[in-house]
Formats: sequence, C-alpha cells, structure tokens
Amino acid sequence: MTNARPTPSHRRRHVARKPLAAGLGAVGVLAGAWYATATPTTTTTAAAPQLAAVSNTTVNLAAKFPYLSAGYNNAREWTRTATAVAPNGTLRVAWPASDGVHVTPLTAAGKRSGADTVVKGTKEVGGLVAHNDGFALLTRVSDTNKWKETAAALIRYRNGTQAFRTKLTGTASHDTAPLLDGQLTWNGTKYGTYFVVHGAGGFADGHFGDKLSYVSAKGAKLTGGWSWGCSHNEGIALQRRRRARSPPCASTTGARACSSRRASAPPTTRPPCSASSAGRATAAARSRAVPATW
Repeated sequence: MTNARPTPSHRRRHVARKPLAAGLGAVGVLAGAWYATATPTTTTTAAAPQLAAVSNTTVNLAAKFPYLSAGYNNAREWTRTATAVAPNGTLRVAWPASDGVHVTPLTAAGKRSGADTVVKGTKEVGGLVAHNDGFALLTRVSDTNKWKETAAALIRYRNGTQAFRTKLTGTASHDTAPLLDGQLTWNGTKYGTYFVVHGAGGFADGHFGDKLSYVSAKGAKLTGGWSWGCSHNEGIALQRRRRARSPPCASTTGARACSSRRASAPPTTRPPCSASSAGRATAAARSRAVPATW
C-alpha cells in the first residue's frame, strides 16, 4: 500500500476509466448478436465417476446481455454475472442490461420461476446473495461528487419489493466507486462488502484503493472493516480460510511496504499488500482479524 500523497507516477488519470465511445459501440453490436432465445431446456451430462452430474440450463432473457465490456484502459473483458443459491435451494442470477441489473429467479432444477427483478438505476454486478424471500445485490448507483462517478451501494429486495438501498461511498467518506470488482458475503446476521474505491477528497484524493464495509440485515452501516486499503487493487476477493475470510490484495503500484492491522483499527492505518518493482501484480493474503464467522 502506498502513502496516498499525490505524486505524478502514482496518480492515475481519471479519464483512463472512461470507456471509449467506439469501444462501447462495438460491444453493443456484439451484445445484439447474443442473448438466449431458445425455450428453457435442461440437459444433463454425466461427469467423471467421482463427480456429480453437471446440468446446463438455457433461459430466455428479458433484455439483451452485453457479454463484453470496456474494462480498465478500454481493454475488453467478460461482463460479470453472479449466481447465488438460497437456503431453500432456489437460484438467483444477476446480470447487467441497459435498464439496470436484472436478477432472474430459477428453481432448484434451473428453470425460470418468475419474471426478472430489474433493479433500476444500477450498473455492474459486484456481488449477489440469495435469500429465500429475495436477494441482496452489491452494485453501483448514481451519485454527486467531484469526479462525476457512481457510488457503491448494497440493495436488498424482499418479496419483490426493495427493502433498502444503502450507499457505501459518498462525500462524507471522500470516495466514489467508478467500478467495483467487488465481493459480497452474508453470515446470517450481516453483509460484508468489499470493493474498489476512488478518493474524492481527503488524504487519498485522486488515488484508488479498496474498502471493506459491513451492513446489517436492515441496511444500517456497521462498524468494522476499513475505509482505505490496498492502493490500485487489481484483484478483489474474500478468500475463505480456516478461521476467517481474508481479503487478498493484488497491487500494481510497485514495491511498497504495507503495515498489517486489525479490521477494527483506525481507517488511516494501511493493510498489508505487495507488488513487484516492475509493477507485476502479486497477491498477498492479509493477516487481519476478520470475524471467524466470515
């Protein structure tokens, strides 16, 4: 993790995260060429004797799915989707479209069980948790800030109705979320959200880092986590370990020394990370005291 004092070599140009219009145009053409059209069918193929059978399901989509997106520096990347299993065995599949993120409900057998829930005003699937009565989605929503970028948000739907929409970045915390590369978990009482942030004021103005935030079952922000972590994090994950979920850091900021800390430490204390002097991403698992229930 770097010291967030602005330096010419450390600051990323804000415009680098804006997709090229031509690139998006090309994506739009490709998106039009693919979307599910067949009647929902399920085929089962026997796998190796020691493995369970694998099922492939085709489901009609209510909107076109842009399977390629303009990523960092406009390099094309696969558009992220997420599939989650509810305690009762039913499935939810989240995927982005032009009118917002769609969440498609499926039976335990993989058949569509109802119409999509379209979460209006959202961009990007950052993480998904399926509940028996709905789902929780980590995504991005519109915001007002100096960079004119989106905010990270956790949105919970219950029985087809939005239960809460909690913004996780904003002017009070001096950060935005122009992209997430996120992860979302649920331990039965609270959510853990982990995602990329862009400094919009304060010590980290103009720099990129990561953020870990906890949210209650009712949508209230909880203590714990951290507001600023690995600088220029190029890999987001919540890695399950024997006693905890540890967020690994992959940084491209050059060789830096980063101090370890507990999740309850002040947000200005930097978490550990590592990167090669040539800027190659090197993952380093963080030795944080994330609650064992994660």
